[in-house]
Amino acid sequence: MRASLIITLGLFGCGETPPVAGPDPGTVTLRRLSRTEVDRSLRDLFHIDGPIAMQLPNDDVGNGFDNQADVLSLSPLHIEVLDNIGYELTTYHVFPTQVPVRYQRVEAEDDDVITTSGGPVGIGWNLYSNGMLSTSIGTDTAGPYTFTVQAFGQQAGSDPVRLQIDHDGEESVIVDVDWSNPQPVSVEWELGRGFHTVNVAFINDFYVPATQTTPSQDRNAIIDWVELSGPFDTMGPTPPGYDTVFTCVPTAAEEPACARSIAQTLGTQVWRRPLVESEVAQLVGLYDTARDAGEEPDRSIGWMVRSLLMSPNFLFRVELDGAPDDTTPHELTQFELATRLSYFLWSSTPDEQLLSRAAEGRLSNPDELADQVERMLADPRANALVDGLGAQWLSIAAIDEVAPDPDVFPEWTEILRQSMAEEMRLHVQSVMLEDRSMRELLTSDTTYIDSTLAIHYGLPEPVFEWAQVDLSDTERAGLLTTAGWLTSTSYPERTSPVQRGKWVLDNLLCEAPAPPPAGVEGLGTTSEIGRPAAVDIAAHATVPQQQLGQPIRERLEEHLTNPVCQGCHLSMDPIGYAFENYDPIGAWRNTDGGRPVDASGRLPDGFTFVGSTALVGQLSESRKFDRCVVQKTITWALGRAPGVQDLPYLDAIESEYAANDRRFKALVTAIVLSDPFRQRRGVAPDDSPLPSVEVTNE
Repeated sequence: MRASLIITLGLFGCGETPPVAGPDPGTVTLRRLSRTEVDRSLRDLFHIDGPIAMQLPNDDVGNGFDNQADVLSLSPLHIEVLDNIGYELTTYHVFPTQVPVRYQRVEAEDDDVITTSGGPVGIGWNLYSNGMLSTSIGTDTAGPYTFTVQAFGQQAGSDPVRLQIDHDGEESVIVDVDWSNPQPVSVEWELGRGFHTVNVAFINDFYVPATQTTPSQDRNAIIDWVELSGPFDTMGPTPPGYDTVFTCVPTAAEEPACARSIAQTLGTQVWRRPLVESEVAQLVGLYDTARDAGEEPDRSIGWMVRSLLMSPNFLFRVELDGAPDDTTPHELTQFELATRLSYFLWSSTPDEQLLSRAAEGRLSNPDELADQVERMLADPRANALVDGLGAQWLSIAAIDEVAPDPDVFPEWTEILRQSMAEEMRLHVQSVMLEDRSMRELLTSDTTYIDSTLAIHYGLPEPVFEWAQVDLSDTERAGLLTTAGWLTSTSYPERTSPVQRGKWVLDNLLCEAPAPPPAGVEGLGTTSEIGRPAAVDIAAHATVPQQQLGQPIRERLEEHLTNPVCQGCHLSMDPIGYAFENYDPIGAWRNTDGGRPVDASGRLPDGFTFVGSTALVGQLSESRKFDRCVVQKTITWALGRAPGVQDLPYLDAIESEYAANDRRFKALVTAIVLSDPFRQRRGVAPDDSPLPSVEVTNE
């Protein structure tokens, strides 16, 4: 019963609304956390500064997003990497570790090394004839130290090469050395503060001279370097994640009760719901097994942590239906709803307040849900919406993939690329999280620039690194005139009205054109569309190379006369023409191919325009843009594309959104309060599959 969403009453015409059987909040495939969601969850749970889970495999993309349930598969590599992450987390981010103070490594060739019966052999010193190496190393603090010798041997006779290691003539230790390759050999000592003489002696020399029938046999010890490190009783600072895990300390008297308490408290945070008794018992049993195997109490707790993270209850957003094949809608549990809300707005796990409200049953109250939306959007973690929904929907990351031709655009640099991406991100952030009208995505007369973009745009350089500037007296407004968007929708040496028009249809009007028919070829390089291949670039140093040939618009006019092409290009190409005053890296231009730029166009509904400002104004006020904003946002929120059954809900959400000046907070609140967000149903055996999704791997 699911199909592609048909949007009606838009900019270019009307479609028929399909019939809807009745209220149906839909269902979502068991949903694995995306790589970004795992990373943000672990950082928030254990207060880690910096990424920890980005070594997980890249996620597939469906419906334009990387959080869509149907494409988030699970591979053995996910499990292997997640286990490594659990080890790294418990080793470095939860437990205090012993931090050695490393002292100098002494190479055997150093001037302050004294040897007897030895000499250099390229990679170290050969202590032949029971030679000895001595050096002096100072310590600032008394404590346990490790002395390490990197050594190997020249083997002869039946015994291995043998070394005697001591400090200050005391605590001598005899060790055998692998003769085949250099290996570290370590001994541990308690050393006082001050300078210490360390001796490494070769003690079992063996030599048999050659005869007429046998070669000589000569056993020697070769020393590469020596090193002293410590003291090892110095503990590093307590990691931030320690307090998350150790809500109590498992001392001898309190150990069983503390282990159980940690299992219950931490389990609720990691699994995003309270644990049942059998789950707590399994975790405590793992703790007991580790203790019986000789692990210390804190390290035994570490095994519990790793078990929690390896569970499907962490890696998947588990939502259960009372009867899997019952299609009667039912409310999500309070904890399932808290999880949906946190991953919608933060791409991360519910915080303590959200879990507390769920435990109290307060999330069934619409006013409480609305309050939580307001609180969470004001939290810095809401930037995940910009980096997830905003960046993927509005193609901010696409600027990372472009490669303008350096011969055509010598001003192109990696710094300019980074500035372009940051301008787009800051613009999207200001509209979404400062609760401005979403129409300002397209029409805003302000943007953010740094000194690099100021030069590129011909604007005064800002006083600070990044500054909001007024664009009202310029040729720019909103997202579609940012250099980042213009560059990401161009080819390396020329603009592409087709790409720009297709992007607008697909991402702002939710009307993706059909793929081109088989056998249709592109326009090729600039030289192939009118510019002489042997043009003298030096003679046109002030004229971008793509301006020297036939204007791209003249070639594109063929689309409108070819019946095979015109169906799609009547909509795409005119939209792209509006941006022809911007070159392939987003700089303003008045000419193309030596002729004035023609940025006029006519849309299929008869609307005519000249330049981007007129077109963008029309796009921003269209019903299709409003509907597309709603559709993109709810796709991100639910992890699935809207289907025919969602049309009544989309209508209601759009109405509420429009009634509140199309502000992002109003849109989010309307989605969160809707039945598809707060309810689900089982899957009937005869259910048709969800709408097909376009899958890519990025």
